[in-house]
Amino acid sequence: MNIKGLIFSALILISHVTWSQIPGTRIQNDSFFLETDPSNRLYLNYKVSKKQTLYSISKTFQIDLDSLFYLNPELKTTGLHENAILKVPVNKSSISLNRLESPKSGILLLYKIKTGESLYHLSKRKFDLNLSNLLKYNNLKTSAVHEGSILKLGYLPILDSPKEKEVPDNNHQSADTENTIVEFEPFTKQSRGVAVSEYDQLGSGRLFALHNTAKMDSQIEIENPVLNRKVYAKVIGRIPPIYEHDVQIIVSAETARLLGAVDKRFFVSIKYR
Repeated sequence: MNIKGLIFSALILISHVTWSQIPGTRIQNDSFFLETDPSNRLYLNYKVSKKQTLYSISKTFQIDLDSLFYLNPELKTTGLHENAILKVPVNKSSISLNRLESPKSGILLLYKIKTGESLYHLSKRKFDLNLSNLLKYNNLKTSAVHEGSILKLGYLPILDSPKEKEVPDNNHQSADTENTIVEFEPFTKQSRGVAVSEYDQLGSGRLFALHNTAKMDSQIEIENPVLNRKVYAKVIGRIPPIYEHDVQIIVSAETARLLGAVDKRFFVSIKYR
C-alpha cells in the first residue's frame, strides 16, 4: 500500500466519489467503507483473495476468529471461498486520526452518511470519536452533514499476512478456488436452558463460554430464541459448582451483549460437540 497515494485518493473520494458505489465495499486499494450490524457493531466488507485463510485474515486485521464467525455464520457450512465478501469487525478504539508511518501499516476508513444521521450522533454514539477533531479531519466548518456525504474516520492499523508456514494446521483453510469448501466438525448435541452472563470474568470483549460437557477449546453455538440472535463462543472451562443446577452455560459479557441479553440470567438454545 502507498501511503502517499492514500491521502491523495481520500481527497479525490471526498469531492468526486460517485453515488452509485455501494457502502461497505472497498473503493480504493487502501480505503474501505464502514457499516454496522443490528447490534451496532462496526465492520467492513473484505474480498477474500486466493490462498488466504481465516487465520491470515484474522492476523492481518488483528481480530479473533470468534468475531469472524459471529459476523459470518455461513462460514460454518460453506467455508472460505476466493472472491467471497467477508464481514470483518472493526474495533472503535483501533481507529486513529493520525496518518500511519509504514506504507503497509493501515487502511483508510470512510463512512457514507445515511438519512437522519447527524455528525454529533455518529461521533459520540457510533464511532466514539472527538467531534471537533472529526470536523477538522474532514475540513468541515459546521457539524451539518447531508445524506450521501462521505466522511473520513481515520486509519485502521493492519499487519502483514502471516507466512503459510506460520499458519496452524487446524486453521489452514485457504481460498484456493471458488469451489473450495472448508469442512467443520458438525454439532452433535443440543440443549435449552438458562445462561448466566459474567460481566467481570472470562475476558473483556471476548466470546468465551463455560460448559460442563462440550469439548474444551471447541466452538459452541448459543442462540437467543426471543431475538433470533446467534453467537459462536469458545469453550474455555467448566461451570463452577457454585451455580444453580438449572444453569446450562456461563457466557462472557461480550457474548451476552451480542445475544441481546438484558438480565444476567436469560434463556438460550445451544449446540455443541
